[in-house]
Amino acid sequence: MVENKVLNFLISEVGDEEEPELFNTSIDEYISFLRENKVDIVGISSGFPSYDKYIGGGFRKGGVSMVGSRNKIGKTGLSLNIAINVGKNKIPVLYLDTEMKKEDHLDRLLAILSGVEISTIETGKFENNAIFLNKINNASKEIKKLPIFYKSIASKSFPEILSIIKKWILKNKIKDCLIILDYLKSMKYESIGNNLSEYQLLGFQMMDLTNLCIKYNVPCLALVQLNRDGITKETSDIISQSDRL
Repeated sequence: MVENKVLNFLISEVGDEEEPELFNTSIDEYISFLRENKVDIVGISSGFPSYDKYIGGGFRKGGVSMVGSRNKIGKTGLSLNIAINVGKNKIPVLYLDTEMKKEDHLDRLLAILSGVEISTIETGKFENNAIFLNKINNASKEIKKLPIFYKSIASKSFPEILSIIKKWILKNKIKDCLIILDYLKSMKYESIGNNLSEYQLLGFQMMDLTNLCIKYNVPCLALVQLNRDGITKETSDIISQSDRL
Protein backbone atom coordinates (compact mmCIF):
# COMPACT_ATOMS: atom_id res chain seq x y z
CA MET A 1 0.00 0.00 0.00
CA VAL A 2 2.88 2.37 0.81
CA GLU A 3 4.66 1.49 -2.43
CA ASN A 4 1.49 2.21 -4.41
CA LYS A 5 1.23 5.71 -2.96
CA VAL A 6 4.92 6.45 -3.51
CA LEU A 7 4.74 5.29 -7.14
CA ASN A 8 1.66 7.39 -7.79
CA PHE A 9 3.39 10.43 -6.28
CA LEU A 10 6.60 9.99 -8.27
CA ILE A 11 4.88 9.72 -11.64
CA SER A 12 2.12 12.25 -11.07
CA GLU A 13 2.29 15.74 -12.50
CA VAL A 14 1.64 17.52 -9.22
CA GLY A 15 0.79 21.19 -9.74
CA ASP A 16 1.00 20.81 -13.51
CA GLU A 17 -2.51 19.72 -14.37
CA GLU A 18 -3.70 20.93 -17.75
CA GLU A 19 -6.67 23.26 -17.79
CA PRO A 20 -9.83 22.17 -19.62
CA GLU A 21 -9.69 23.16 -23.27
CA LEU A 22 -12.05 23.42 -26.19
CA PHE A 23 -12.18 20.50 -28.61
CA ASN A 24 -11.54 22.86 -31.51
CA THR A 25 -8.10 23.93 -30.24
CA SER A 26 -6.40 20.81 -31.60
CA ILE A 27 -8.78 19.47 -34.25
CA ASP A 28 -6.64 20.50 -37.24
CA GLU A 29 -3.50 18.94 -35.75
CA TYR A 30 -5.40 15.75 -34.97
CA ILE A 31 -6.75 15.43 -38.52
CA SER A 32 -3.24 15.99 -39.89
CA PHE A 33 -1.89 13.31 -37.56
CA LEU A 34 -4.51 10.81 -38.79
CA ARG A 35 -3.73 11.59 -42.44
CA GLU A 36 0.00 11.17 -41.92
CA ASN A 37 -0.25 8.00 -39.78
CA LYS A 38 -2.59 5.65 -41.66
CA VAL A 39 -3.03 2.20 -40.09
CA ASP A 40 -4.87 -0.98 -41.02
CA ILE A 41 -5.98 -1.54 -37.42
CA VAL A 42 -6.37 1.04 -34.67
CA GLY A 43 -5.33 -1.08 -31.70
CA ILE A 44 -2.89 -3.97 -31.20
CA SER A 45 -3.87 -6.97 -33.30
CA SER A 46 -4.62 -10.24 -31.53
CA GLY A 47 -3.58 -12.15 -34.64
CA PHE A 48 -7.20 -13.20 -35.17
CA PRO A 49 -8.81 -10.82 -37.74
CA SER A 50 -12.41 -11.73 -36.85
CA TYR A 51 -11.84 -11.07 -33.15
CA ASP A 52 -10.02 -7.80 -33.90
CA LYS A 53 -13.00 -6.69 -35.97
CA TYR A 54 -15.62 -7.48 -33.36
CA ILE A 55 -13.80 -5.75 -30.49
CA GLY A 56 -13.52 -2.59 -32.57
CA GLY A 57 -10.07 -2.78 -34.12
CA GLY A 58 -7.82 -4.86 -31.87
CA PHE A 59 -6.82 -4.16 -28.28
CA ARG A 60 -7.29 -0.42 -27.73
CA LYS A 61 -4.94 1.52 -25.47
CA GLY A 62 -6.66 2.64 -22.29
CA GLY A 63 -9.20 -0.16 -22.34
CA VAL A 64 -9.91 -3.65 -21.02
CA SER A 65 -11.15 -6.41 -23.34
CA MET A 66 -12.63 -9.59 -21.91
CA VAL A 67 -12.86 -13.19 -23.05
CA GLY A 68 -15.08 -15.53 -21.04
CA SER A 69 -15.62 -19.28 -21.10
CA ARG A 70 -16.54 -22.16 -18.86
CA ASN A 71 -13.75 -23.82 -16.87
CA LYS A 72 -11.24 -25.96 -18.84
CA ILE A 73 -12.53 -24.84 -22.24
CA GLY A 74 -9.34 -23.13 -23.44
CA LYS A 75 -9.03 -19.55 -22.18
CA THR A 76 -5.35 -20.01 -21.40
CA GLY A 77 -4.64 -21.63 -24.77
CA LEU A 78 -6.30 -18.71 -26.55
CA SER A 79 -4.49 -16.09 -24.48
CA LEU A 80 -1.11 -17.76 -25.09
CA ASN A 81 -1.80 -17.81 -28.83
CA ILE A 82 -2.58 -14.10 -28.63
CA ALA A 83 0.59 -13.48 -26.60
CA ILE A 84 2.62 -15.26 -29.29
CA ASN A 85 0.98 -13.28 -32.10
CA VAL A 86 1.56 -9.96 -30.32
CA GLY A 87 5.12 -10.92 -29.37
CA LYS A 88 5.95 -11.78 -32.97
CA ASN A 89 5.21 -8.13 -33.79
CA LYS A 90 7.90 -7.13 -31.27
CA ILE A 91 5.30 -5.80 -28.83
CA PRO A 92 6.00 -6.73 -25.16
CA VAL A 93 3.39 -8.81 -23.34
CA LEU A 94 2.99 -9.06 -19.57
CA TYR A 95 1.25 -12.35 -18.74
CA LEU A 96 -0.20 -12.46 -15.21
CA ASP A 97 -1.53 -15.80 -14.03
CA THR A 98 -3.62 -16.62 -10.96
CA GLU A 99 -3.57 -20.43 -11.01
CA MET A 100 -0.92 -22.21 -13.10
CA LYS A 101 2.86 -22.59 -12.82
CA LYS A 102 5.37 -21.19 -15.30
CA GLU A 103 6.23 -24.73 -16.43
CA ASP A 104 2.58 -25.38 -17.34
CA HIS A 105 2.65 -22.36 -19.64
CA LEU A 106 5.97 -23.42 -21.16
CA ASP A 107 4.45 -26.81 -22.02
CA ARG A 108 1.59 -25.05 -23.80
CA LEU A 109 3.83 -22.57 -25.60
CA LEU A 110 6.02 -25.42 -26.88
CA ALA A 111 2.95 -27.37 -28.00
CA ILE A 112 1.49 -24.37 -29.85
CA LEU A 113 4.71 -23.56 -31.68
CA SER A 114 5.87 -27.12 -32.38
CA GLY A 115 2.61 -28.94 -33.08
CA VAL A 116 3.73 -31.72 -30.73
CA GLU A 117 1.07 -32.98 -28.30
CA ILE A 118 1.36 -31.49 -24.84
CA SER A 119 1.35 -34.93 -23.18
CA THR A 120 4.44 -35.86 -25.21
CA ILE A 121 6.14 -32.64 -24.15
CA GLU A 122 5.42 -32.69 -20.42
CA THR A 123 6.49 -36.35 -20.09
CA GLY A 124 9.75 -35.71 -21.95
CA LYS A 125 9.01 -38.52 -24.44
CA PHE A 126 9.81 -36.25 -27.39
CA GLU A 127 13.46 -37.12 -26.64
CA ASN A 128 12.92 -40.53 -28.28
CA ASN A 129 11.63 -39.11 -31.57
CA ALA A 130 14.08 -37.20 -33.77
CA ILE A 131 11.31 -35.30 -35.59
CA PHE A 132 9.62 -34.23 -32.35
CA LEU A 133 12.96 -33.28 -30.81
CA ASN A 134 13.79 -31.06 -33.78
CA LYS A 135 10.37 -29.39 -33.60
CA ILE A 136 10.77 -28.75 -29.86
CA ASN A 137 14.22 -27.23 -30.36
CA ASN A 138 12.87 -24.93 -33.10
CA ALA A 139 9.96 -23.92 -30.87
CA SER A 140 12.41 -23.14 -28.07
CA LYS A 141 14.34 -20.81 -30.39
CA GLU A 142 11.10 -19.01 -31.28
CA ILE A 143 10.14 -18.58 -27.61
CA LYS A 144 13.53 -17.01 -26.87
CA LYS A 145 12.79 -14.30 -29.43
CA LEU A 146 9.36 -13.40 -28.00
CA PRO A 147 9.13 -10.46 -25.53
CA ILE A 148 6.62 -12.26 -23.29
CA PHE A 149 7.05 -11.61 -19.57
CA TYR A 150 5.46 -13.98 -17.05
CA LYS A 151 4.49 -13.47 -13.41
CA SER A 152 2.49 -15.73 -11.08
CA ILE A 153 0.03 -13.68 -9.03
CA ALA A 154 -1.67 -16.59 -7.29
CA SER A 155 -1.18 -15.25 -3.75
CA LYS A 156 -1.28 -11.53 -4.54
CA SER A 157 -3.92 -9.00 -3.52
CA PHE A 158 -5.39 -6.89 -6.30
CA PRO A 159 -3.49 -3.70 -5.31
CA GLU A 160 -0.27 -5.76 -5.47
CA ILE A 161 -1.21 -6.90 -8.98
CA LEU A 162 -1.77 -3.32 -10.09
CA SER A 163 1.60 -2.39 -8.57
CA ILE A 164 3.31 -5.19 -10.54
CA ILE A 165 1.83 -3.81 -13.77
CA LYS A 166 2.91 -0.25 -12.94
CA LYS A 167 6.47 -1.25 -12.07
CA TRP A 168 6.81 -3.33 -15.24
CA ILE A 169 5.65 -0.42 -17.42
CA LEU A 170 7.90 2.11 -15.68
CA LYS A 171 10.99 -0.09 -15.34
CA ASN A 172 10.96 -1.13 -18.99
CA LYS A 173 9.81 2.30 -20.24
CA ILE A 174 6.97 0.62 -22.08
CA LYS A 175 4.95 2.48 -24.70
CA ASP A 176 3.28 -0.24 -26.77
CA CYS A 177 2.38 -3.43 -24.90
CA LEU A 178 -0.40 -5.82 -23.95
CA ILE A 179 -1.33 -6.86 -20.40
CA ILE A 180 -2.96 -10.31 -20.12
CA LEU A 181 -4.72 -11.16 -16.85
CA ASP A 182 -5.52 -14.87 -16.57
CA TYR A 183 -8.00 -14.61 -15.00
CA LEU A 184 -10.11 -11.88 -13.31
CA LYS A 185 -11.76 -13.03 -10.07
CA SER A 186 -12.41 -11.61 -6.60
CA MET A 187 -9.08 -11.15 -4.77
CA LYS A 188 -7.92 -9.61 -1.51
CA TYR A 189 -8.37 -5.85 -1.40
CA GLU A 190 -6.97 -4.59 1.92
CA SER A 191 -7.42 -0.88 1.15
CA ILE A 192 -11.22 -1.22 0.94
CA GLY A 193 -11.70 -4.10 3.37
CA ASN A 194 -12.57 -7.73 2.74
CA ASN A 195 -16.15 -7.71 4.01
CA LEU A 196 -17.62 -6.79 0.64
CA SER A 197 -19.61 -9.19 -1.50
CA GLU A 198 -18.02 -10.74 -4.60
CA TYR A 199 -19.79 -8.47 -7.06
CA GLN A 200 -18.65 -5.38 -5.13
CA LEU A 201 -15.01 -6.54 -5.11
CA LEU A 202 -15.14 -7.30 -8.83
CA GLY A 203 -16.63 -3.87 -9.44
CA PHE A 204 -13.74 -2.14 -7.64
CA GLN A 205 -11.19 -4.36 -9.39
CA MET A 206 -12.55 -3.67 -12.87
CA MET A 207 -12.77 0.05 -12.14
CA ASP A 208 -9.17 0.23 -10.89
CA LEU A 209 -7.85 -1.95 -13.71
CA THR A 210 -9.56 0.25 -16.30
CA ASN A 211 -8.27 3.42 -14.62
CA LEU A 212 -4.73 2.03 -14.67
CA CYS A 213 -5.02 1.24 -18.39
CA ILE A 214 -6.26 4.77 -19.06
CA LYS A 215 -3.54 6.39 -16.93
CA TYR A 216 -0.67 4.50 -18.58
CA ASN A 217 -2.33 4.30 -22.01
CA VAL A 218 -2.03 0.51 -22.29
CA PRO A 219 -4.49 -2.22 -23.37
CA CYS A 220 -5.45 -5.22 -21.27
CA LEU A 221 -6.99 -8.60 -22.05
CA ALA A 222 -8.77 -10.02 -19.01
CA LEU A 223 -10.05 -13.59 -18.98
CA VAL A 224 -13.22 -14.33 -17.00
CA GLN A 225 -15.20 -17.40 -15.99
CA LEU A 226 -18.73 -18.00 -17.22
CA ASN A 227 -21.47 -19.17 -14.86
CA ARG A 228 -23.44 -22.38 -15.38
CA ASP A 229 -25.80 -20.67 -17.85
CA GLY A 230 -22.81 -20.56 -20.18
CA ILE A 231 -23.34 -24.26 -20.90
CA THR A 232 -26.47 -23.59 -22.98
CA LYS A 233 -26.52 -19.81 -23.67
CA GLU A 234 -24.24 -17.29 -25.39
CA THR A 235 -25.59 -13.95 -24.14
CA SER A 236 -23.65 -11.46 -22.00
CA ASP A 237 -25.52 -12.39 -18.81
CA ILE A 238 -23.60 -15.70 -18.62
CA ILE A 239 -20.46 -13.86 -17.46
CA SER A 240 -20.05 -14.36 -13.73
CA GLN A 241 -21.09 -11.11 -11.99
CA SER A 242 -21.80 -9.68 -15.46
CA ASP A 243 -23.45 -6.56 -14.03
CA ARG A 244 -20.02 -5.42 -12.78
CA LEU A 245 -17.82 -6.78 -15.56
